[in-house]
Amino acid sequence: MSFLFSSWLQIVVSGTAMLWLVHRAYQVLTKPLEELIQVLGLEVPKAPVPILASLKADGVVLRWKPPDQKNTVVKHQIQVDGFIVGEASQQETSVTVTNLKPDHFYTIRVIAVNSTNFHAASQPIRFKTRPAASSDYIDPTALNNNRESPEHDNQEISPAVQPYKILPDTNTSVPAAPLMAREHSNSQSNSRRPAPGRRPSPTVLGADGHTTSADGTHDHVEVEETVQQLTERLDTLRKENEELEKQAMVEEDEFQTTRVSLIKERDDLKHETKERDDRSKKLKKQVADFERNNLSAQNKKVAQEKLLQQKINERKKLSEDVIRWNQEIEQMKEEMDRIHQEVED
Repeated sequence: MSFLFSSWLQIVVSGTAMLWLVHRAYQVLTKPLEELIQVLGLEVPKAPVPILASLKADGVVLRWKPPDQKNTVVKHQIQVDGFIVGEASQQETSVTVTNLKPDHFYTIRVIAVNSTNFHAASQPIRFKTRPAASSDYIDPTALNNNRESPEHDNQEISPAVQPYKILPDTNTSVPAAPLMAREHSNSQSNSRRPAPGRRPSPTVLGADGHTTSADGTHDHVEVEETVQQLTERLDTLRKENEELEKQAMVEEDEFQTTRVSLIKERDDLKHETKERDDRSKKLKKQVADFERNNLSAQNKKVAQEKLLQQKINERKKLSEDVIRWNQEIEQMKEEMDRIHQEVED
């Protein structure tokens, strides 16, 4: 009796412990990630927010805000198209990604890594590098190589990450607005003449490559060229933006299509698995029925064989009795004939 009571007590204790473990596991799984991190006391870095500070034909300049708590982040990893191509130290908040192909689409991320090797990736940035015809390169040697051998862009060169350095402006910076002077009614410009003995101020080199004098004069032809360059650049940026939006929409459509197909495939696999399990259960049940029927048939067969053997034995004994009875009848006939013979004599 005590043995049964101890066995039941052990089963109840084990079941209670299992229920408690299942309850705790359910609480852990349903708890929000932020609360779970706080409860466990883990140090998970915050995802950085990078921006494109500069866009060139062969690379980009990335910048992001420094972490709030610098002791939690030990480095930043740069990911291009899903591959880690370089790292940045804790103090660096801007890098230059080079060896990119002109007029190509890329997806880039910045991943923060802390001392416990926890990762926090930023949102992806999708962009398209400038065409090779823009001659806007980070590395001047890449521009020379592209001019000398146009097939240089087709070579497979892995992207590289370098610490950010101030890049010289070529022809991509926004040109400064010309200083306009008020004209009088007599159509003569009221330009200030330099004082005698005083050297005129040097000309200022505009970002578009033309010179603008410091006293405000500017050639009308140069102004038209600057406006035309700005218009062309604005059209180019608009086209690039439209291409990026189209590419993002195409990627989103592909993602949704792939997601729908994967969900359908998963449901089909679940349905097939369920059907296979049902068929397996049905087959196992049929096998069990067949085995049970076979055992019953074997038992019936054994019983019938025993009954048949018993009948054969009975029939054999009956045949032996008939033979014995015939022999006794013959003997009795002979005995009667002998008795009759004696009586007659």
